[in-house]
Amino acid sequence: MLHDTSVTISGVKFYGAPWVPELSRHAFYANERALRAAWLKIPADVDVLITHTPPAGVLDVSSRGQSLGCPLLAGRVKALGPRLHCFGHVHASAGVQVQESTTFVNATSVNSALEIANLPFEFEL
Repeated sequence: MLHDTSVTISGVKFYGAPWVPELSRHAFYANERALRAAWLKIPADVDVLITHTPPAGVLDVSSRGQSLGCPLLAGRVKALGPRLHCFGHVHASAGVQVQESTTFVNATSVNSALEIANLPFEFEL
């Protein structure tokens, strides 16, 4: 598990952070101030960003039609432009989306009933 830390494997820098907004009862809930600080820790040279929550506006729509992504994370990801940003959290929006130089993957494997519903995603960097 990468908890606000990075690892480089074969020249590819991975960084992981578990934080989520809005869910105060969640194990990795963080308020706006804490989220801002957490996202600023993401290194500028990250290749693969792994977060629990999605950025706002990217594969973040719930089964009830709500956008559940983090606007602060969206701003940071846009500024950094990692090659790949993997996340989950929003079970209804599994999939892949490419914006500019970043491939976004909502890699959730379960549906809203927590049943296995999606195959794993595979990428070659």
